[in-house]
Amino acid sequence: MSCERVEISLSRMNFKARANIEIGFPDLPSTAYLESLSHLKGMVDLERVVVITGFAELGPYGNSRTRWEMEAHGKFSLEGCVELA
Repeated sequence: MSCERVEISLSRMNFKARANIEIGFPDLPSTAYLESLSHLKGMVDLERVVVITGFAELGPYGNSRTRWEMEAHGKFSLEGCVELA
């Protein structure tokens, strides 16, 4: 079995667009704002509070963002394809 070395110049190669997904981190409230809410401390019994830690839509077109792409445009963008992968 032999291996050949193939050299291709970059100018002859066709590069395809790549996904550009940017989902930023949400802004957090400032310390001063949180301190202004100190009068609410103790109002809720945290032993009895129900907390939902996650919620998502999942279906044949993936999540809500990729489903919307399919409904709005009838096809996935490159970013949508990458997200489904």
